[in-house]
Amino acid sequence: AIAPGRLFFQAEPSEIRCQINDRGGEDGADIAFSLLAVYPGGRALVGHFGFNTEYRNYLNVFGPHCSVELERVFSITPELENELLVKEKNVSRIIKAPKADCFEIFLSDVFDSINRGAYGKYLDDLLCDAAALHKLRQAANVI
Repeated sequence: AIAPGRLFFQAEPSEIRCQINDRGGEDGADIAFSLLAVYPGGRALVGHFGFNTEYRNYLNVFGPHCSVELERVFSITPELENELLVKEKNVSRIIKAPKADCFEIFLSDVFDSINRGAYGKYLDDLLCDAAALHKLRQAANVI
């Protein structure tokens, strides 16, 4: 829920709103939530995550002059080409993402960075995500 905002906006959210929709898991575990993450410059990420609904895996990202919709954002298989629906000033266009194994690409990048001793990128990403995750937990009243 947190990393896509960093990937799109290269920033930590300034504010997060979170609604726990179902605490019906074992021992009262949260099994569904919705969030609104607000980023500098009038940008936002909206999401719903749950184990108690029909499966849906998509992402909507909004900015002042652009929005992006992406299906199967977290689980596209390597043999499928994905499409991003981009809307800018009420004009729609589709950007095709080529077939690829996103996990293989990520791990190759990690190992390449390790071999070069370039750890800073991942440290910065982890710290940004940790700060945003803390805000998400505060908004959900789970800490």
